[in-house]
Amino acid sequence: MRITIGLLFFSLLFSITSKARPASTEAGSLQCEYLTAPIGIDKAQPRFSWAILTPERDAGQTGYRIIVAAENPDFSEKNIVWDSGEVPSASSLNIRYEGKELAGQTTYYWKVMLKDRTGRQGAWSATEKFHTGFLPGTGFREGWIMHPDTAVRSPLFRKAFTVEKEIRSAHVYATAIGLYELHLNGQKVDGSLFVPAITQLSERTLYSAYDVTGLVNAGRNALGVWMGEGASAFTEPAGAGLPGGRFANVNMKPSTYRQPMLLLEMKIVYTDGSIAHIHSGEDWKCSDSPLVFNNFFGGEDYDARLEKSGWDTPGYPDGSWLKPAKGIYKGQTSFQALPPVQEGKALEPVTALRRNAQTFEYDFGKTIGGYWEIEVEGNAGAHVIIRGTEKCGSARHQKPLTAENELNWEGAHHKRPFYRNTYSKYVLSGKGRETYKPRFFFHGFRYVQVTVSDPGAVKIRSIKAIETGHFSRPLSEFSTSDPYLGRLHRAITQTFQNNFIQGVPLSNPNSEKYGWTGDVHLYSEIAGYSFLLPALWTKWLNDFRDAQQWAGNSGLIPETVPEMRKVAPRTDFSWTSAYPFLVRQMLGQHLDTSAVHMHYGSLKSWYGYMLKRAEGHILGGTYGDHLIPGFEKQAAYATQGMVRLINTAYLYKISLLMAEMAALLKQDHDAGFYREEAWEVCNAFNERFYDAGKKIYAENASPPNFTYELTANLVALQCGIVPEEKRAEILAFVKEQLLSRGYRAFTGILGTKALVDVLQKEDRELLYKVVLNREFPGWGYFIDHLQASTLNQNWDGGGDFNHCMFGSVHAFLLQDLAGIRLEYAAEVPTVLIDPFIPGNLTHAEGRVCSALGNVSACWKKTGEGIVYHFETPANTRTVFRFEAPPGYNLYIDGQLVIRNNSLIRSPEWLKKAELKTGEKSLTLGSGAYEIKIVRE
Repeated sequence: MRITIGLLFFSLLFSITSKARPASTEAGSLQCEYLTAPIGIDKAQPRFSWAILTPERDAGQTGYRIIVAAENPDFSEKNIVWDSGEVPSASSLNIRYEGKELAGQTTYYWKVMLKDRTGRQGAWSATEKFHTGFLPGTGFREGWIMHPDTAVRSPLFRKAFTVEKEIRSAHVYATAIGLYELHLNGQKVDGSLFVPAITQLSERTLYSAYDVTGLVNAGRNALGVWMGEGASAFTEPAGAGLPGGRFANVNMKPSTYRQPMLLLEMKIVYTDGSIAHIHSGEDWKCSDSPLVFNNFFGGEDYDARLEKSGWDTPGYPDGSWLKPAKGIYKGQTSFQALPPVQEGKALEPVTALRRNAQTFEYDFGKTIGGYWEIEVEGNAGAHVIIRGTEKCGSARHQKPLTAENELNWEGAHHKRPFYRNTYSKYVLSGKGRETYKPRFFFHGFRYVQVTVSDPGAVKIRSIKAIETGHFSRPLSEFSTSDPYLGRLHRAITQTFQNNFIQGVPLSNPNSEKYGWTGDVHLYSEIAGYSFLLPALWTKWLNDFRDAQQWAGNSGLIPETVPEMRKVAPRTDFSWTSAYPFLVRQMLGQHLDTSAVHMHYGSLKSWYGYMLKRAEGHILGGTYGDHLIPGFEKQAAYATQGMVRLINTAYLYKISLLMAEMAALLKQDHDAGFYREEAWEVCNAFNERFYDAGKKIYAENASPPNFTYELTANLVALQCGIVPEEKRAEILAFVKEQLLSRGYRAFTGILGTKALVDVLQKEDRELLYKVVLNREFPGWGYFIDHLQASTLNQNWDGGGDFNHCMFGSVHAFLLQDLAGIRLEYAAEVPTVLIDPFIPGNLTHAEGRVCSALGNVSACWKKTGEGIVYHFETPANTRTVFRFEAPPGYNLYIDGQLVIRNNSLIRSPEWLKKAELKTGEKSLTLGSGAYEIKIVRE
């Protein structure tokens, strides 16, 4: 039998994975608070998680033992602060520390031993560590500092100090209003970017911690901090924009704290047990920097002639530097429990073009979120201007750069262009080859234009595009025999990756750079199949509480979180439903019950606020199906004609979700209240919006050239508010709408998510045809006609090319074509392998990440039938659903298990076989399997 490259890949993967696994059940990939070896956590009882490594099928954990030791990894009795003893439990996620009280600013080491289902104990895991920062009740010992001149927007700070004894450890804890880079003795201490993350600054800023033990010298040392504006201390827009015509998002509201400020503490522990502290204060020195302009939106300008060589070294002469001024910040400081933003892949141009004597243009092949790096050589005072765009060939295309396909700079936010008016200006020092890349600025772009001030005075030696983000690459993989579907997968994951920057799931990395709640809940669940997101979601959920606090005592959650715009607190229910959806997602994908405990009170307040705004259980709002496309390629930015229908359907769904969370917390009275409200909402919805004559749901007639009815009925089905006796007719209407319009979905961002959700359950063949559609509107229109490498904001290509909101279709690729669905909130965490196998595809394969371990699946048609390969992690059950012709044989690992629809062999890892007419399934233990289904 021939084997495809994909099948060979997975066969090799299974083989390699098995060889790498231990002989017994052991713990690997140890994490504390969703991070590997975190430095600076502020939890008095941090949580531990691990993956279960085993070569065996049907494997799992029945018990664990955790040991935690302070300061020393030898785990001697005097250092142990917690020995859990053997705990009978299958749980490997979010095990809470229950030992002696932890000390702040201290390093702890931990390891875990597992017991498997046969009662055998495995070996101890490798030792991992975590370091505490400021635990509850503690904080920074000194205060904030800032440059005394408010015109200095990118200051340098330094502090010289002397070490006269041998050190055991040294750690720095720092946060800022604005952004900062931490330097020590002439070098940046790590590769993190854009620190701290964006927060609701009136309520909170986040500190990070750094282990700098290896960077401290005996004798003289110097700490250095380079600061920028960031999202919190950005320049207030003036008139038509910033100096030089720079782009300014006029919706953004500068905070009370408009000056970059620094808060820092360094703790040095000597080998003799003594301790020294260094704090930010008036004994530091400060200066301006070569970064003469920087803005969160507009870009940054760097004058290399102003460089202060050695400014972060101990011997630098800082006598002319100024004394810092005191700063004041009234919010809280918490630990930044996030994977750092770092540089990812560096892209070389696929095309370079000299447009004229002064203008050079480059195509990097795909749209990224990040920045550029340029190497130049030339005369002092000469300069280059670097700007990026996502568009080439027209305002709606990403065509390859050619002499005919010119770069396009259209793209405006509140009538202010952001592509052309966002740029870097680099002024040369004239000292040989010089390299520049932004420090405190990121952008979305595929193409770069470089304009030189004088072609005879400047030479461009090289240029790169560098991806930046919390994740260097997606962990999911997907391919099929149809290359278009692979291109769609790459476009979606690239778009997700481009927007996971600075602790907030961004709406885009260009014109807004804030977290629209309405965008995120449309793709957050499936994004968790490609990226390990629990730390990011945990942080963003905390932002919801802070944003609610900022908005006052009403319970309102603003529609962007954090809220940084020049608007009074405003909300829309279908948008802010991201909050309960994410809390439920943390439970479903990561078995994190603490999210429910932490956020239930805020959710209850929010729900109560929204319920009061309803009239007769009918809830209005603002957006409805935002950016719904019209038949003539126009778009409606809000659909007031069905906003009540949509928000009321969401109110029903969220009422049931609130009841579920209340029941989990044993709040029986609340659970009953929410269930009763759901009943009332359902009755009001069906009475108000069901048209008995047309047998559909509608609020108002659609305006010319639009169809609101498709979204209205999809949302009703998605939210489960349609009575059972009406479901068939509503579904028939939806199908007829899609068929009559050539499988084109005239739906906006909410309607498109509803379309994917509904058809995944009801008609995967129809959904497949919608996905394959290459005409407007559709994903194929993005890929084929617009030649996009990422997802557009608008179906017609308008707006920008870096929006995640139409990314919900990724669920169909991974969950249906690859056939992988995670159902971890079940009584036993379950992986469902249920591939949809279209007639025109010959194979599909995929891999997704999960909290319990990676899941992979592959299927291929052969002359005899279909061969499946899949692997699921320990501590899960696998349900394999399949279709088979009459009179089939099913082989598992070459052994005949089912003959002519009758079970003839039942290995111990085969838990159940459902072979009735219709849906057939096998329930299996975890592990790797090859299943072949052939005609008898």
